[in-house]
Amino acid sequence: MNKRFLRSLFSASLIIAINVLNAGPALALGELPTDTTPPVISGAATTTILPTGATLVWTTNELAVSTFEYGTTQSYGSSSALSASAAIGGATTLAGLAPSTTYYYCIHATDTSNNSSQSCGSFTTAVASDVTAPIVSLLFAVATTTSATITWTTSENADGEVQYGTTGSYGSTSNLNATLALSHSVELSNLSTDTTYHYRVLSRDAAGNLTTGSDATFSTSALPSAGGSVTVTDTIPPVVTDVSSLSLEPHDATIAWTTDELAISTLEYGTTTSYGSSATLSGTALLIHAAELLGLQANTTYYYCIHATDLAGNVASSCGHSFTSAAQETMLDTNPPTVSLITVRPITTSSATINWTTDEIAGGYVEYGTTIGYGSETTFDTNLALTHEATLSGLSPGTEYHYRVHSHDEAGNNITTPDETFTTASLPPIPIVETPTDTTPPLISEVAVSSISSALATISWTTNELAISTLQYGTTPSYGSSAELSASGLLVHDATLVGLSPLTTYYYCIHATDLAGNTANSCGHSLSTAAPPVIADTTAPAASLVIVSSITADSALIHWTSTEQADSQIEYGTTTNYGSETPVEAETASSGSASLANLSPATTYHFRIRSYDSSGNVGLSGDYTFTTAAASGASGVSANAPPIISEIGADTIGETSATVNWTTDVPSDSLVEYGNTENLGSTAGSATLSTSHSIALADLLSDTNYQFRVVSKPAGGAAFQATSPLHDFNTLAVPIIVDPPANITSLSESTNGTGASVSFTTDELTTGQVEYGLDTSYGLNAAWAEAQEAGTLSLTNLEPGATYHYRLKAVDAGGNITYSEDHAFTTPGAPSGGQTGESFTAPPESSSNGLPAQAGGGAGGTAGGGGGGGGGGGSSAASVPVPNLVTAEGVDSEIVFSWNNPETAGFANTLIVRKAGSYPASPQDGEAIYEGPRETFTDTNLVNGTTYYYSLYSYNTANQHSYPIHVSNAPKGGVTEVKIERNAVLENVLPMEHFTDEYRERASKQTHNRLLRSAHPSST
Repeated sequence: MNKRFLRSLFSASLIIAINVLNAGPALALGELPTDTTPPVISGAATTTILPTGATLVWTTNELAVSTFEYGTTQSYGSSSALSASAAIGGATTLAGLAPSTTYYYCIHATDTSNNSSQSCGSFTTAVASDVTAPIVSLLFAVATTTSATITWTTSENADGEVQYGTTGSYGSTSNLNATLALSHSVELSNLSTDTTYHYRVLSRDAAGNLTTGSDATFSTSALPSAGGSVTVTDTIPPVVTDVSSLSLEPHDATIAWTTDELAISTLEYGTTTSYGSSATLSGTALLIHAAELLGLQANTTYYYCIHATDLAGNVASSCGHSFTSAAQETMLDTNPPTVSLITVRPITTSSATINWTTDEIAGGYVEYGTTIGYGSETTFDTNLALTHEATLSGLSPGTEYHYRVHSHDEAGNNITTPDETFTTASLPPIPIVETPTDTTPPLISEVAVSSISSALATISWTTNELAISTLQYGTTPSYGSSAELSASGLLVHDATLVGLSPLTTYYYCIHATDLAGNTANSCGHSLSTAAPPVIADTTAPAASLVIVSSITADSALIHWTSTEQADSQIEYGTTTNYGSETPVEAETASSGSASLANLSPATTYHFRIRSYDSSGNVGLSGDYTFTTAAASGASGVSANAPPIISEIGADTIGETSATVNWTTDVPSDSLVEYGNTENLGSTAGSATLSTSHSIALADLLSDTNYQFRVVSKPAGGAAFQATSPLHDFNTLAVPIIVDPPANITSLSESTNGTGASVSFTTDELTTGQVEYGLDTSYGLNAAWAEAQEAGTLSLTNLEPGATYHYRLKAVDAGGNITYSEDHAFTTPGAPSGGQTGESFTAPPESSSNGLPAQAGGGAGGTAGGGGGGGGGGGSSAASVPVPNLVTAEGVDSEIVFSWNNPETAGFANTLIVRKAGSYPASPQDGEAIYEGPRETFTDTNLVNGTTYYYSLYSYNTANQHSYPIHVSNAPKGGVTEVKIERNAVLENVLPMEHFTDEYRERASKQTHNRLLRSAHPSST
């Protein structure tokens, strides 16, 4: 049970109450009358009667489901598909009827109480408008000793038969070939040898118009002489003649031809001389042939070729023919629809429903009010239909209302009906019904727990009446927390508890309050959360910040930190083979230390740290060294005094790194404390004892001031440590590398007949195209999609003796476009007046080296087609600029788009296409979610955390689209504010790290020069 059910129950109760009150005092409450009255069908009429179709409408006095059957007898035999929904009447349009024919029909209506009625009648279709009989032509007769084949053509589709005999009275008739066709062939058999026969042909078209041909004759041949016969091999192909294009319509055409002997024909056709389509022809050998071509494009030139094979297998072809289909005619509709059968029912105290029909499909609305000034109107119904309904609501009881109907057809023709009136029903007396007070609390049952994990659980329950629930929960029976639930009265309830602790018992209590305020509780429930998922530890511990201190002649103390808590030991010795090790020490923190004893004086020792974590992973540090102090009394510099630090400096400073150098007067270790604040905070060092120190600092911030100091201690240990004062240095700023456009270093052309070749070189890898045409508006192009520095493109199907203009458009890896100056060439030969062609290859979505293709007129994009959910038509054009500065920000259940439309005069709109799993490859590859001139759009009702893929296209007024800009992002739960950070994934934009060092260096120099010119324009 839900809100919708309650509203339906309330509405049903109200209707029952009103019907009971209207039934009169004799009807007791609860004794509802049974509806046994069938609906009344009225106003059945044929609003439109044509030779092959008709439209019928009717009304019913109550809501009913209508069905319709019809036929040329009262057995009917055919039915018309109607809506299965109950309505006030109905309408149907019949097609495929025979002209001048009486049809019988029957309408059946069944109301909501299953009472049925019917209304039957008849109508006669109009006389066919075609009164012209077909014209017979190309009549041939080919006779043998005992048979003859009669062939002919007609000017329109018709049937065919032949009357024949040895006199002009004929006497025999062939079987009627009822198939309607343009070419006909009838075979006459069982004829007498060496006899002259009279014959004439008869053909009748679909409208029943009959043509009877003139009398003609043929003679059968005599039997061969007793001496036998000589067989002559036929090696001469048939001759195809009388080729003509007949009956040219916008979408079909008929081609006719003859052969000088019986032959089987085929026909190829298409919009180019490569043809590509073939017509379906008879497999019978004929003298007169015809082919009907269907599904043509209006106002289009078609080329065709005829092939004829005689009975001996000799083949002849007749090609090079063409015709142009007729242009599509546009019929202007200036007649408004006719409104009829206006009814007002049902009428209640506060509403009325007005129904009407129109003789053609139309939309409509109703004006209404308590005066002829009206003042109110229903919402305009844009659904075009023959039957219409408008409901007037919010009316006053017992009040007269004026109304009139407006209907608009598809062509925008409008009709307004005269003023009419109706009166709403008066309010019935309101019975006093005492409602008993509800004092019974709801019953809570079916308490269940599902979807338990380590951090959440879902609890569900039901109540026996609508109730509002709350739920308390906690780790003790005192609860302490409450779940957020719906404030609506429900029968089925659930609550999801989040942020729970793993392996923990939770107690919960359910409270339910019904709509009368009665409350019930169901407490004492509990649940236990699951253990958290176990993630296998496969990472070995790593030691860092290794420091050797307290170095004496025979001992040393080693300190280090670890990436995790681990057991450790030291492997050490005078070589990198080590040979000695300390015992494994169990560590309780992520740092450790170990003492080495019994060492030799004045000896360099190698060591490394071996660490074991609780998952059994073993980590080995790199090799470190230190040198023990000299034995007591040995000569040399004392290691038991602080070293003297000098020559402190920082060099090799880069964007994110620097090297700190200093010297000490005695061998000492090395440590640099550094940071971009006075607290420093970072260290880097080496345990190796040396008098020359150099420590590299990495992972620094660019263009930042760093302070540092150096620390060194000798073999004597930390007691003799020396620390320098603070010094500083600045890291370098990251240079801004602007990709300069490519330079076109050479451009030349050569012509060859009706073609030309254009060769070019550029000073960097580019994609692009040659734009060419008969003037400087060009209009045609030939493109190269694979990035290259030199190439040659072919321009084909050019006009002979014509001057062509062209220019080169080159797009570098950064999307910068360079155009050459206009060039021109003239093709050899005399002008033909023919059509120009174009050689165009749609650029691929990615270039051959695996890098994304470039936007903004470069490679990347596909030729457009039609469709795409209201957008995505047209063709691709390299000259159409792409949308720029595209952002796609993920917020809660939405992705918010922002972009800049191209600032060109021909810009029309922007199209956004969405696809799951990959970027749309074309405007039709996916769902078109936006099309228009705006520069913002929000894609809603998305799933948080799911990545969505989009392509953005801009269109010009010629319906050509740009190459796509690909963008993807995922909605983020909890994020409701859009921050303009361009962090969406953009495709078709090539990052600078894909370029070679040589290219980046050259780009940096060119950018530097450009900035100098901008700062000092007088020097340019």
